[in-house]
Amino acid sequence: MLFISHYKKYFLLFYIALGCFGCFYNTEASEDLAKQYFCSFQKTTCNNFTIQPLLGGLSGARNYYIQHEQNEYALRILDPNRTPQERLREIEAYLWANEIGIGPRIFTTFSDKVLIMEYIEGRKMSQEDATDPSSYSEIINSIKSLHCSEKDLGHKETFFDHVRERIEYAQKNMIPLPQEMIQKALLAMDNIEKDVGPQRYVFCHNDISTGNVLLRKGKYYFIDWGSCSMADPYQDLGYLSLELEMNDEQQRDMLKLYLSKAPSEEEMSHLQYRRLLSFLRIFSSNFVAYEKPCYSSTLYEQRCKKLDEIVANNGLQDHLWYLDN
Repeated sequence: MLFISHYKKYFLLFYIALGCFGCFYNTEASEDLAKQYFCSFQKTTCNNFTIQPLLGGLSGARNYYIQHEQNEYALRILDPNRTPQERLREIEAYLWANEIGIGPRIFTTFSDKVLIMEYIEGRKMSQEDATDPSSYSEIINSIKSLHCSEKDLGHKETFFDHVRERIEYAQKNMIPLPQEMIQKALLAMDNIEKDVGPQRYVFCHNDISTGNVLLRKGKYYFIDWGSCSMADPYQDLGYLSLELEMNDEQQRDMLKLYLSKAPSEEEMSHLQYRRLLSFLRIFSSNFVAYEKPCYSSTLYEQRCKKLDEIVANNGLQDHLWYLDN
């Protein structure tokens, strides 16, 4: 439980203490763009429907709720900071998720720019789902159906790759990081990578957070496929266990459902490693999302030092501590 309390403190740190937000779309301009795409889709005018923004995650994608002639839609403008190949892969994942019954219906796409899909009005997955057997089993079965599907995205990316890429991106673009903790995190990750051994590759969502799983009429729908890749199945399971703050017993139950048998100690250890790796992924992603570049070397060094102080003053342990405890 110590790990979980520190996990919550990290999010409090990023959302409140840092107070630095990256540059995304111009909100007004992106809403106008959404209107244009929907008008093209329905062959209508902007006076015939209502539109309002939906809250999103860390990416630069923008989501909108649209009501038109008693019908409800969700329009997603894909992240312009991603490559066309990455955006097309996200679209491909949405289409496949719908085909295997775990994603919303897709009405149309516009190149690699926009998705228009059904609006899922339902509640978000919550920590209570980890204690409700019926909800819990439905979520696990949905993840299992994704992992067991024959879809090959043609793109492999593990959380090891993601963390290293995010840190490299931050350093290349003069985005400040708490240097001492980052170095310890990278060393810890190297040790994890050695211990987990060879990777298995299946279709993974890679961001199964509470905001990306919606419940409607007893069925769970997975959204926001921007991070999907071919990766180890424990990558999704470890992220889910971290997101739902599962205790040891709940993690064991989750694996029992997923594996259709009691998990071995080696399998439990593998889950724990992926859970820790998920924490490292969140940690590295938040700095890139919220910290602004410092193009002056002096300002960069000052900000890095300040981040080290913020982390220390909030009583946050370094990542090596979590591996040792």
